[in-house]
Amino acid sequence: MNCQLKFLDENSEKNTWFSDKLQYSMRKYRYYRKKILVALRSIKSRSASSQINQDEINEGDIVKVLSKTEIKNTLDRFGKIRGCSFLKGMYDDCDKQFKIYKKLEYFFDETRQRMLKSNTLYFLEGSYCDGRSAYLKPCDRHCFYFWHKNWLEKV
Repeated sequence: MNCQLKFLDENSEKNTWFSDKLQYSMRKYRYYRKKILVALRSIKSRSASSQINQDEINEGDIVKVLSKTEIKNTLDRFGKIRGCSFLKGMYDDCDKQFKIYKKLEYFFDETRQRMLKSNTLYFLEGSYCDGRSAYLKPCDRHCFYFWHKNWLEKV
C-alpha cells in the first residue's frame, strides 16, 4: 500500500489560468442563481399571502384563528409567511376565538439582535407558548405567539 504523502506534490500543482476563471465563474453563477430563486420565492409568497385577509383588525377585536388546512395554504415550504413562523404549539389554537391583546408595531428580533417594524403581527389574549416545544430544554418564559394577520379572521 502506498502512502498518500508521496503523491502530495502531484496534487499541489497550481491551477491554470483557465481553471481559476472557470471556478470563479461557477461560484458567481451559483451565487446569482440563489439570489434570483430567493427573490422569486418571496414574490410568489407575497402575492399569495396578500390576497387572503384584508380586513382591518384592531386591539380589542374578537378574531377567529383559521383552520389548520387554511393556515397551511398560506405558508411557504419553510412553514413561514413573510418571515413569520407558524410553530407547532400554535396548531392547538386553530378554530378558536380570541380577543386581540395588542397589535405589534415594533419588536426585538433576538436572532438578529435588532428592532424590526411590523404592521401585520398580533398578540392574542390567552395564546402563548407553554415552553414544551423549545429546542433544547423546556422553557419557562411563556412568550406570546406572533400571529400573522392572514391567520386571523375578524368575527
